[in-house]
Amino acid sequence: MQFSEIKGIKVKVCDSQLTGQDELIVFANDDGYVYKMEVGNSWDGSNIDAIYESPSMPFQDPQVRKTFYKFTLYLDPEGLIQLTANLLFDQNDPNIIQPPAFTITGTGTGIFTYGSPTAVFGTATFGGTLDKKFGNNVIGSGKSVAVRIQDISTNPSFTLDTAIFEYGTDDRQ
Repeated sequence: MQFSEIKGIKVKVCDSQLTGQDELIVFANDDGYVYKMEVGNSWDGSNIDAIYESPSMPFQDPQVRKTFYKFTLYLDPEGLIQLTANLLFDQNDPNIIQPPAFTITGTGTGIFTYGSPTAVFGTATFGGTLDKKFGNNVIGSGKSVAVRIQDISTNPSFTLDTAIFEYGTDDRQ
């Protein structure tokens, strides 16, 4: 199973050092510059194209068709998010009607973390609670489903926690 693919970086040498709970990671790219990982939300000012696609999951018996009704995604965002999500039925089979993509949006407005470049003294609210649960009604059916989440932005990072599907089982085919 492939876990990730990094595009646009041709690392020649890299190193990391753990100091307490903090890890410093640096690498040298083929352009002659040294980069520090986990700093900023862009790639030299350009949007980062981040895609997560789960494996195809059969849920119980893989020979029984399921009708899906709701998809709930739990995230741990660090600020504003606007993601595009797709449910892909039966390994994205072109002979099966695939539901349209939908947008998952968390405002994150007015809530800041210390050191945020958008925090303004006297106007920023610190320590607020960001949305973590994002539900969406879906219509579709298949024997298996995969989730594809895409973010092409310079928004702050987020962590995928879990996904819950509400579905009913149909007949064996």
